[in-house]
Amino acid sequence: MPRQTVLFQDMQRPVVFVDCPEIPLTLREIAPSWFFREQPEAEMKAAGQEPAVVMHKLDGAYGIGVPWRETPWLSDTLVGAVCTLAVDLIESHLVDNPGLLGLHGAAALFGQGLVLFPAEKRAGKSALSAQLLLDGVRLYGDDLIALDAHDRGTAYGFAPRLRRPLPAAISNDLHDFIRHNSGARDDDYLYLSPALSNLARHGEQAPLTAIVLLDRRNSGECRLERLPDSEGLHHLAAQYLARDASSDDVLERCRKLAESLPTYSLRYADLKEASACLQAHFSQDQAVAAGSRVARVTAASGPGSDPIHRPTLTAQKEEQGEGLAIRLPEIPRGHPYVQTAGVKAQRLDGNLFLSHQATGAIHRLNPMGASLWGLLAVPISLDEAVETFRTAFPDVEASRLENDLQQIFQELLAETLIQPI
Repeated sequence: MPRQTVLFQDMQRPVVFVDCPEIPLTLREIAPSWFFREQPEAEMKAAGQEPAVVMHKLDGAYGIGVPWRETPWLSDTLVGAVCTLAVDLIESHLVDNPGLLGLHGAAALFGQGLVLFPAEKRAGKSALSAQLLLDGVRLYGDDLIALDAHDRGTAYGFAPRLRRPLPAAISNDLHDFIRHNSGARDDDYLYLSPALSNLARHGEQAPLTAIVLLDRRNSGECRLERLPDSEGLHHLAAQYLARDASSDDVLERCRKLAESLPTYSLRYADLKEASACLQAHFSQDQAVAAGSRVARVTAASGPGSDPIHRPTLTAQKEEQGEGLAIRLPEIPRGHPYVQTAGVKAQRLDGNLFLSHQATGAIHRLNPMGASLWGLLAVPISLDEAVETFRTAFPDVEASRLENDLQQIFQELLAETLIQPI
């Protein structure tokens, strides 16, 4: 079978294509500024290099293999295969460049600084990216960017990818813009043309100036609200890509970034209005004063019924349509539990963030969860925790305290953050 070995700019390990010459050609179409060259097999063997990615075509399907997947990822379409390959390439690039931190999200340049839009399910970041391009804003990426050691955003040069069919609510102007600037596509996705003059090239850098969390609604006016720093940390930590990095180091880096940048929520229904709102607040001459002209949302305090700000196992099953068949086991009321060794904590805005070195996961606890975590520094049972909280919060209904604490114990145990003794 024909075998093609290529070496991408700023990567130490090659990528191998077996019987699929159309893949590198399509890559050139959607990311022409990320240069790569043919590498002779002898050169690869002489350097003792193992491929970063191996891609092959068999029986009309594409298989993409990387060291961290036990079996190749399969795709039936060319565009689907390139979509997966793009992510694997970026993750491999991050492995080859350990000073970089990858982030799943979009980024656009307003004035002299980048506004980062961390990925949120169905929040419309790619559609908004297309609108920003139409409005002349420089786009650094709609899905993945990298931060260097100085926390400058770095573009990978991939054209934005839009889900098909396009949203019915987009304007005629945006629809025409997409139609006239469309590239590779299949039934599920469409890439815009990378030839757009305001699409950042691979390796282009700019400093970050703000974090914006997108909140798309069906109707209503556009509204920008300032959020606590902990919201920025939560979303940065949830969307990082750094396969070989310590979760402790990632959490510390994300914390410093969240403390140095303002975090906002953008509630919007109309893409044109959202673009105008962002340009008004983050243009070069207004970015410094933006924080004083937007609504502020304060951090929550006191006991809450959402103890860990990440989906529970039950919630994940519901989201996947599997019902409520799996529930977390009840915690024995009189059995003591204690913090698992090797879990480190960072506090911000009354929230506690835990990095679990053994699993590589990062978790956020609200004020009630953070208080319980402090108690768990020494062995404590559920009954003992309930009594302590009833003394601290005499006005809170006892049954609510018990239910909340039971849930916190369950989730901490499910994530191996605590252990019985």
